[in-house]
Amino acid sequence: MSIKKTSLSILISIIFSTSIFIVAIIQFEDFTNYEDEFFSQKFNPETQKILILGSSQIGQVDINVINDYVRNYASKTEIFNLAKIGDLPSERIKTLDEIIAIQPKLVIYGISHRDLGSYEEENRKMNNNESIFDFNIDEKEIEKYTKPRIIVFKAIKKFLNYNESEKEMAPFYPQNVKSMSIIRSDKFIEKEYETRSKESIGLVDYIQTKSKNEKIKDLVTIIEKLKENNISIILIVLPQDKFHVKLINDEVNNQFNSIINEIQKENKIKVISLYKKYQNMDIWTLPSHIAYDNPNTLVYSKDLADIIIKEIKK
Repeated sequence: MSIKKTSLSILISIIFSTSIFIVAIIQFEDFTNYEDEFFSQKFNPETQKILILGSSQIGQVDINVINDYVRNYASKTEIFNLAKIGDLPSERIKTLDEIIAIQPKLVIYGISHRDLGSYEEENRKMNNNESIFDFNIDEKEIEKYTKPRIIVFKAIKKFLNYNESEKEMAPFYPQNVKSMSIIRSDKFIEKEYETRSKESIGLVDYIQTKSKNEKIKDLVTIIEKLKENNISIILIVLPQDKFHVKLINDEVNNQFNSIINEIQKENKIKVISLYKKYQNMDIWTLPSHIAYDNPNTLVYSKDLADIIIKEIKK
């Protein structure tokens, strides 16, 4: 019996240590090499480029649907979704020169409270040992999956069975993870809000003033440099589910709206809010994330396509 227990303990130890190793690789693998590959490619000079920037919340749009829809009106158009998991203006600014070098006609930048806000120490996810990989997934509903924060796309390509055209148009955000196409119940979404830390679901505690807030400064710098290079930009206030709308601090929401309005006026750019547009629709897969690759959730992608069409037809 003791031998069996010892063997089991060794097996558990091996599995545990291996899991830590794999998670460490996924979380901390250098993503720079693949970004270099994308930005250094030769883009078709005959097409107008449109770039979508932001976090996973805008990574959830169906980029192939958007391209197909827009190309009905402007055939020589290529739209790339450069969304990244956990993206912030302070991260995006690091590749701003490469973005400008593509010479896009238009940049769509998805923004939400989490892009400008901060969290009290007790509400940060690392303090309660919360993993970005863990969700309250019903085993009967879906298979277990991995949602990495920073990932080398090529390393997981074979596991995700990634469609080549999707890869080319959405190079930094996997768009065929089966679990992310499932529309989940209100009960499921509500439970995520109840059990996860504020940071992991984007319920910020406060937004620092503009003079002290590096995220705001970086966002403004991105906007200014794009405009200096004759690149149009539209800020999209990203859609949120009804639980987020209810739970977000009123003061934070008012601060956010005030900051966005100020940025809009000072930089003379277009801002379109989708904040509450879909809050009561049955289209959500996780907090603040609309399901993708699902015929019942295409409203988000089609609305974004309409925004692009109106802008390029001006």
